[in-house]
Amino acid sequence: MCCQLGADFLALLVPNLTRLNDEAPPDASATAVANAESDASTIYHILGCLENFLALRPRMARDLASGQCLAWLMQRCRRKGRHDQNRGYAAELLAVLVQGEEGAYVCERLGSADGIDHLLEVLSVSCGKPYSAQAATERHLAPALPQRRSERRRGARVRRERL
Repeated sequence: MCCQLGADFLALLVPNLTRLNDEAPPDASATAVANAESDASTIYHILGCLENFLALRPRMARDLASGQCLAWLMQRCRRKGRHDQNRGYAAELLAVLVQGEEGAYVCERLGSADGIDHLLEVLSVSCGKPYSAQAATERHLAPALPQRRSERRRGARVRRERL
């Protein structure tokens, strides 16, 4: 009964995240701005419910990571434009998912959806340095190159000395 209630709870809340739109166009009417503010408030409360639900039942992180919630959280974190409270809350909820009991499963899901690269892109914006996956791989491998060259030179010098 309890697990069924949790599944029903997620099935009701998560699809609303994709339906709601909290961005009002720049030339929007007062009604459109009010609707966007209402949607922003609703998104904030849904994220609060999900966070509280995860605190009560940490194993539900697997269900959140399997569904469209993880994709929505990633999309929300990557959103361009000004930083708002829902973007910060989405990042916080993503951190809760990764650090919880089911963190390994959530990280696996993030890895399969290129989520790690997306998170690094988001972090690079806050640090002020652009990030690209190819450049990161090159930076990771670059320190090993001079070391390998010096090892080869040292090996050649040792061989010459032996002769």
